Amino acid sequence: MGDTKLLALIFFGLQMNSLLDMFLFFTLIFCAALMQIGLQSLVTRRFPNSIAMAPAIFIGLGLYLATGTH
Repeated sequence: MGDTKLLALIFFGLQMNSLLDMFLFFTLIFCAALMQIGLQSLVTRRFPNSIAMAPAIFIGLGLYLATGTH
């Protein structure tokens, strides 16, 4: 539930009006989560059952802000 609140806070703070902006933001979060799963799998030598989404959200937010499309 905390991740949902974090995403809502980011949406209201960035004022994403375009559907393309939201799609880009979620794509970047998805890519960051995939990288997190891959790195965690390499380190532990097994596929994780769950991951913390907050790091992926913050990395995705940083990448979104770095693209300069906002």
